[in-house]
Amino acid sequence: MDMINLRFSPGGRTRPCEFMRRVTNLVLMPVIVVVAAVAVMFFAKSQSLDVTLVLLLMPLQLLVCWFWVMLWVRRYHDSGKSGWMCLIPVGVFIVVAVIFDQKLFGIVPINLEVHAAVGQAIVDGDFGIVMQEAAAGGAITKLGMLLAAVGYAVVSYVIAFVFNDMVKHDPRDNRFGAGD
Repeated sequence: MDMINLRFSPGGRTRPCEFMRRVTNLVLMPVIVVVAAVAVMFFAKSQSLDVTLVLLLMPLQLLVCWFWVMLWVRRYHDSGKSGWMCLIPVGVFIVVAVIFDQKLFGIVPINLEVHAAVGQAIVDGDFGIVMQEAAAGGAITKLGMLLAAVGYAVVSYVIAFVFNDMVKHDPRDNRFGAGD
């Protein structure tokens, strides 16, 4: 099956073993990008570059989220269920990610003055300087980015593994495509 069609299209089906191969790609891709970005930030020692890299990572994360949703839709289609069922594992990931963030940033040191300034900028609606203040003051630490990337990778993989096991493969033809 065509890789582009598999990633961008909600149509069709994805078998369990194929799903886990795609999950591995989706888990490793952001981790590699974040590690590369942190390496560039570490060696460049430029705050404006830090802000630029963080801002460039945001659209990439949205794209990865889209890939995840499409992959889950196709996985549920394989069992003959509606693609809307993908909201269950996505919702579980969001809840676990929020809990993970609370725990992670309770451990990783954060510059509280910058954190307060960023919070005030958000309240004031001045989103243009939020990322600049955070990156310039060290509120977004390189260690925090690395730990978050690895943590999200582990959480994503575990959730995918558990839900993939729960969604049973249907070898027969269904309304979403041909069977085995």
